Amino acid sequence: MTPAVGETIKGFEPLAGAGILVHQNGGKVVERWEGVAAGLDRDENIAKRAFTARSPFRVASMSKVVTLLTAKSMAGAGVLQLDAGISDVMGVALRHPNFPNQPITLQNLLSHRSGISDPAVYWTQPSGDIRDLLSPDMFKGGRPGEWFEYANINYGIAATVMEARSGERFDQLTQRYVLTPLGLDAGFNWADVSDAKRQRGATLYRKVDGEMRVQTDGPDILAKSGPVLYGDDPDFVFENYEPAAMVPCCLLRADCAPVFMICSRLRRI
Repeated sequence: MTPAVGETIKGFEPLAGAGILVHQNGGKVVERWEGVAAGLDRDENIAKRAFTARSPFRVASMSKVVTLLTAKSMAGAGVLQLDAGISDVMGVALRHPNFPNQPITLQNLLSHRSGISDPAVYWTQPSGDIRDLLSPDMFKGGRPGEWFEYANINYGIAATVMEARSGERFDQLTQRYVLTPLGLDAGFNWADVSDAKRQRGATLYRKVDGEMRVQTDGPDILAKSGPVLYGDDPDFVFENYEPAAMVPCCLLRADCAPVFMICSRLRRI
């Protein structure tokens, strides 16, 4: 089976990196890693580096699992309530227009049962404000708490609420409540990952006019030790960041850096 898997993966060359790991009955039955972690873009001017099981890379919506676990741990510590309305902390009356007496809760957001649908744009630039993305038109589902519809913006709002309730930066919350207790060398920003692991990181590529080009996490980023931020605001200074002023962005958008890092700022609320 393994050779067949390898040939299938190689059929997608040039390949930025792919792998498969299958466990059955408590044992590993298939493991195969193919592709390149760095050096696919000719403008990188570096030798190709193979993608392996030890090549960390940025993920997208898998980060929602960590967000959910962080919120539940914060609730267990008494920092916030999952079933409390969030309009007060958002500074706006966040209510479904068809169910105005039904509060929207953190639990609704985390379970995709808020009644909210993703707007065309559900991320902000560093100088943006998440409240500018909110409107009655985004409530296309049924009663909050009952209607299920997957929406990325739910987690952007949830992260903002978690910051506001705690007074702590979202990436630090995930470290405090989930990643550090589990002993994971991971984070919502490369700055939260050890330098050794960051330097092994895999660059994300996309094909442009038939050639593989760096999308994000090129060699310049992986060689650094500081935070990585994305957006069009050159005046944004990460060190001046205030909690309750940012939200993870680009959860699934193909032409923007996916999360597992801080990438968008909101004005303090």
